[in-house]
Amino acid sequence: GFPWYGNAYVVALEPATSWPDAGVSGVRSTTGTQITIGPGEERTATVTLTLSAT
Repeated sequence: GFPWYGNAYVVALEPATSWPDAGVSGVRSTTGTQITIGPGEERTATVTLTLSAT
């Protein structure tokens, strides 16, 4: 889209706290590893991304 019109490479990272990737109801029924963040509660995490030329 504007202003690059195909002249850019873009990547998006979306954090996840549970496995498998089956939506919250799927995680609840299979592994129970989902987390709940209450009102006003904060969570901090560190993500590392390494890029290399191919």
